[in-house]
Amino acid sequence: MSAQYAEKRKERAVTDYLNGISAVQIAQNVGVSRSTIYTWIRMHKENGVIKTVSTQKEAMNLKQKLAKLQDIVSVLKQVDCTTKASLHERLLAAELLYGKYSVYVLCDALNIARGTFYNHLFRNKRGNSTYAKKREEVRIQIQNVFDENGRVFGARKIQAVLITRGYKVSEKLVAELMHDMGLFSMRVTAKKDYEKRWRKEENRNILQRQFNVKVPNQVWVSDITYFKSNDLSYYICVIIDLYSRKVVSYRVSQTNSTQLVTATYKHAQACRKADEGLVFHSDRGLQYMSHALRKVLDLNHAIQSLSAPGQPHDNAVAESFFASMKKEALYRKDCKYKTELLSTVNEYVRFYNNERPHTALGYKTPVQFEDQYFQGLSGGKLNKGSSEVAILEF
Repeated sequence: MSAQYAEKRKERAVTDYLNGISAVQIAQNVGVSRSTIYTWIRMHKENGVIKTVSTQKEAMNLKQKLAKLQDIVSVLKQVDCTTKASLHERLLAAELLYGKYSVYVLCDALNIARGTFYNHLFRNKRGNSTYAKKREEVRIQIQNVFDENGRVFGARKIQAVLITRGYKVSEKLVAELMHDMGLFSMRVTAKKDYEKRWRKEENRNILQRQFNVKVPNQVWVSDITYFKSNDLSYYICVIIDLYSRKVVSYRVSQTNSTQLVTATYKHAQACRKADEGLVFHSDRGLQYMSHALRKVLDLNHAIQSLSAPGQPHDNAVAESFFASMKKEALYRKDCKYKTELLSTVNEYVRFYNNERPHTALGYKTPVQFEDQYFQGLSGGKLNKGSSEVAILEF
């Protein structure tokens, strides 16, 4: 057998193996042992003869490596520094492209340890960083594109529009920010939006700063304030009857949740038993815009009124109550324990309702002003409800 023929025989055997034929079958066809076939394969690999891809998995790996290398080249073209720049410069450059490329690509391209980059992002998220500024800028642009296009675009379409406007963002980042902002394509929520469209009073400022009403249980105003005591954070929710300026319900919690508002409202309704048509006014905080609260209001046939965006004076009565409570009570006491704070809030509400004269009431207290109304009623047509309020804490 000539040397040329023997070499071709080996190459054909190796090719058959690469095409999926088993070494046992090739050995039988060629008339050699299986170990010989494996030896030929090893020799071809060592000599650099085998340049084809043996499996689909290897092909996929090569494609992934190629894509990664292309991304690395793209990163290096966009940044204003080289891999020899200071670590700080490289971290800032990588941060600007975070969200468009994977952390693996950014770190490999700029020779940064992934742990170092993650620590950099974590520190900057907590401060006024380039990362935070970029995300806030993208948030604004997402809102603009979402509103400009009838609130029907999802993350993919918004990303496409942003790219045409010069913003290098990924679909993943757009989707994440949209979720944080509570923006969902109208195609997803079309049915719910259609069902709500008939509610003409929804999201309207019905009160329009008309703080003088004629009867109790006609308008309630509500707000939540934040107070920190001895390194503990507290949230205080109140509901005030606009007629008498009386606090009809209040609740203190260490979490600012929808439950804080709904529990305060349910307690007020249980005490006062307000009739249908009660107007419940507040600002546009997330707790007051929640589906849970609206459901509770609907069950009690109450009408929701919301302050205009960025207009705290639309809810001036509730704001004024909190300002008075802080100046007259909370700021004057050092409440080291939760029980002390709760006691202070409880005592102030009792004082405010029963002893503190109110200029808008002709220097009567809220309880006196309300009692005067009910004493003048003939036939008792309006249910006064309980005059007691109780602090509830969870």
